[in-house]
Amino acid sequence: MRTTMKIPITKPYFDAEERENIVKPLDTGWIVQGPYVAEFQDRFAFGLCADLVKIHELADHYETTTK
Repeated sequence: MRTTMKIPITKPYFDAEERENIVKPLDTGWIVQGPYVAEFQDRFAFGLCADLVKIHELADHYETTTK
């Protein structure tokens, strides 16, 4: 008889702080809108802007060094 072994390749791991941040919106009812979504959007936008600034800096550097 053949035995199939299951390997949990994508088993999630969260530390205590991450787990708390996952459960907090569920416990408060603020899942789709509210302070947690607003905070996520602000942080995401900040990170995105920082990445765009880096891209523009690299492009400017490339233009000045290749002329």
